[in-house]
Amino acid sequence: MIIITHPETIDEEAFWINALLDHGLERLHIRKPGYTAAAIDGLIRQIDARYYDRLVLHQQHQLAGAFGMSRTHYTEEQRNDTTFMDADQALILSTSVHTIEAFNGLNKRFSYAFMSPVYESISKPGYRPATDLWTQIKQRTNTAVALVALGGISPANIAATLNGGFDEVALMGSIWKQKQSPLAVYQQCRNQQTNLQDNKHV
Repeated sequence: MIIITHPETIDEEAFWINALLDHGLERLHIRKPGYTAAAIDGLIRQIDARYYDRLVLHQQHQLAGAFGMSRTHYTEEQRNDTTFMDADQALILSTSVHTIEAFNGLNKRFSYAFMSPVYESISKPGYRPATDLWTQIKQRTNTAVALVALGGISPANIAATLNGGFDEVALMGSIWKQKQSPLAVYQQCRNQQTNLQDNKHV
């Protein structure tokens, strides 16, 4: 399971990030479009260094090496500049797509890709799928790159999403935009994922 940070600064952000990682979160994407390198550096320094290998940078990729981080994420626009493919081969890369055609054409250098929005976005009201992704996903031919659902993912639809053909889910609005604490929502989502896995092994 993946969580993406709120794009803006929120109260007690580093506290909640550390709490989520303490409770087993596998990956946290640091996505702060408006942040300078200094601001992202400051946020990372508030995160327990034990978890740096679970962090993924969306901006200011040069900071990854400074903190011994091994994961970086690239937008569709950034993907057009293929020079990053020549970067350290030890880096684990991820990216974002909005159609199955774009996903099927991804370079195998990418470990996984977000496809969004799957449902109406929680963090961006009115942002909803332009096409039926459930029909699109049946046209998937790229099995080398993991397909991650993003957009409107919540405890109520995790099971249906994973059963529908996605390999993994990513959470953003459901974590940071609810009245419940980020940790409480994460645990509900994690329980749904665990129950699904347990049922498949019965």
